Amino acid sequence: MCSLSPRNVNGAIHEVGPMRNSTRKLLRQFYHPYVKELSLLLNDTKFMWDYGYEE
Repeated sequence: MCSLSPRNVNGAIHEVGPMRNSTRKLLRQFYHPYVKELSLLLNDTKFMWDYGYEE
């Protein structure tokens, strides 16, 4: 298996623009409960980002 060559490898690099604020907000709202649970589980608040909104 180690002798197989990589597949689905594209050497092209595509530039992308900045993330839309609406997309960022949607992702933060979606992941917030999971990030909060991880933070509590690990007893470490470094995973709790400042979301800029209340739960």
